[in-house]
Amino acid sequence: MSFQSLGFLAFLMLALAVCLPAGRHSPRAGAALLTIASAVFYLLGPGGWAVVLGGLACLLLGIAVTAWAIRRMARSGSRRRTLALACVYHIAVLVGFKYTEFLTGGAVEVGWAPLGLSFFTFQQLWLLKEVYTGEYVPAPGDSLLLYGLFFPTVTSGPILRPDTFFPQLRGESFLRPDWPDAAAGVYGICCGCLLYTSPSPPDCS
Repeated sequence: MSFQSLGFLAFLMLALAVCLPAGRHSPRAGAALLTIASAVFYLLGPGGWAVVLGGLACLLLGIAVTAWAIRRMARSGSRRRTLALACVYHIAVLVGFKYTEFLTGGAVEVGWAPLGLSFFTFQQLWLLKEVYTGEYVPAPGDSLLLYGLFFPTVTSGPILRPDTFFPQLRGESFLRPDWPDAAAGVYGICCGCLLYTSPSPPDCS
């Protein structure tokens, strides 16, 4: 679904209408609904049901591998080996889907790849690196599912920094925007649309 389409605008409005009231009542419920909305958004992507379901399953498995690695790095002394195993898994999945045809000289062709796999893979690798180095320390309530599936970025990026994303889930303003925040969001969306459609992009700095 293109971000510059009426379909995305309708989805965004519906997601806000569902998640904002829930978030005011309970941040955890709001985060859960936002995660569900992100999964639905992914399922509305291009391709048949087999493609989008397979892609979502691939992303969910990748999130499970990352969650396993984070828990293991927190409990055991084999942090480097755990990091290496998780990184090898993510890179192998990316190479398998994206570069099998190139590496085999066209002898083997996968034929499809999960939507947004490249952005997803590098985001998971970034998360693992920051956990390993201690730049990001996981906290209760940090949703790896929401981080991996967040619908504004899951298909086309940019890569979300964990030390920027997760603190927003813990803050008192999560799903409780005030008017300045809402105005800044609307302004950013308008600038993005103008940058995409205008032959001479406006200055939105």
